[in-house]
Amino acid sequence: MSNIGKGSYWSSQPLLKIGTLVTSLALLVLLLFLMIFVYN
Repeated sequence: MSNIGKGSYWSSQPLLKIGTLVTSLALLVLLLFLMIFVYN
């Protein structure tokens, strides 16, 4: 039981990091597209 809990916690940690990284990247891409659209 304790092993499963440890495993779930271990797997949840990198997922959170990847999630924040993906969201920040998506926001940057959106900003870039918006700037290009405005300039054109």
